[in-house]
Amino acid sequence: MNYYFVLTLSLLGYMTVWFIISVIKKRNDVADIAWGLWFVLMAWLSFLISGFLLKRFWSIFWYHLYPYSPRNR
Repeated sequence: MNYYFVLTLSLLGYMTVWFIISVIKKRNDVADIAWGLWFVLMAWLSFLISGFLLKRFWSIFWYHLYPYSPRNR
């Protein structure tokens, strides 16, 4: 699945929920705060979706820890 499609759907769902909350509370600043927080959440979501964290973990493991395992002595 395309990353942009997932991010767009998550933005649509996230902002819809916060819009409904702001209408119920009759406060527009709730939606404004959610909009600002979305940029941070979108950065983390795109980072996690890309799989970079998992690839980085395994590259660090194999490069640094595997040479010292008992099987390699």
